[in-house]
Amino acid sequence: IISAAPLTLISDIQKIFNSFHHRIQFTVEMEQNRSLSFLDVLLIVQDNKIVTDWYRKPTFSGRFLNFNSHHPIAHKKGIIVSLIDKMLHISHPLFHEKNFHIVIKILIENSYPLNFIF
Repeated sequence: IISAAPLTLISDIQKIFNSFHHRIQFTVEMEQNRSLSFLDVLLIVQDNKIVTDWYRKPTFSGRFLNFNSHHPIAHKKGIIVSLIDKMLHISHPLFHEKNFHIVIKILIENSYPLNFIF
């Protein structure tokens, strides 16, 4: 649940949500620098609108199936397709070029040759 509320009401709203069932408990995350991360999405407030970017946790290692591993070539192609799809679907077009370079860097670090990527 994403909600905008006055700071003075946040604690009360959380108590109401948490009172519905003892096994379902909500936490509160506050935006920092006009942004909020959730799973692999970064929500950014920009010009009173929310735009999204691909978020990777600080612990993100960038390790994927290494190209030199003995796995089917289809799995290796699938890594490329899934990274590109994730980047395109999660992020706003403003961030596509930046994220495309990140995907290429990740693939190169996992030994994918450029002629296989492109």
